[in-house]
Amino acid sequence: MCEININNFDEKFPEIKTNLQTAKFIGLDLEFSALNPLNNYAPSLFDNPRKRYEKLRKNVEFTIPIQIGLTAFQFDADKNRYDGNTYTFYVKPGLFSHINRYFFFESSSLEFLALYNFDFNKFVYSGIPYINHVQENDLKSKLAKNEISEANMNLAYEVKLILESQFKIVSEWYKNAKTGDFLTFPKISKQFKNNIEFKYFFIGILGKHLKIYGHLKIII
Repeated sequence: MCEININNFDEKFPEIKTNLQTAKFIGLDLEFSALNPLNNYAPSLFDNPRKRYEKLRKNVEFTIPIQIGLTAFQFDADKNRYDGNTYTFYVKPGLFSHINRYFFFESSSLEFLALYNFDFNKFVYSGIPYINHVQENDLKSKLAKNEISEANMNLAYEVKLILESQFKIVSEWYKNAKTGDFLTFPKISKQFKNNIEFKYFFIGILGKHLKIYGHLKIII
């Protein structure tokens, strides 16, 4: 089993993607912060399938996945068996200036997770941040209109300082860059490695100034 967090996600992603694309079937397991936090939507023995689904769906709106278990099974024809590649992802809601997710934790869920040695520190400090499609589209829209940087002056100021110090380097690289080339910022990456919002702003604003599209990559 391979543990995946914010520190090794980029490194392991190509391997994970390949295993998923070549898998015969996939196993998926999630640990949630709560299961039935809403008393008005508690399951009942008298629920029909439709009612049961509606209650589960409503409860899930107020909970978050905090760990995902993923196993990709490949068939070994020589040995006539299936072999699995298993990954465990620590995940948490992404935080941006206007995206601040509220959710429930349930005592019974915490007890269950603690009983099976769930590492809450890894969840908080090195969980992979995520947002849903609605939040992503809203974020892209606000970023394109410069609404987010205006709402977060501290972050905007940090981006401004970094841009002033690195823009010349990027400009010179961009003049001669070819399709598939990439530029890294190890010092910035070390300083802001866990600040996903900063990376999003930095690359977005830099790309806007240089009109960088998908054929080149800037990595921090």
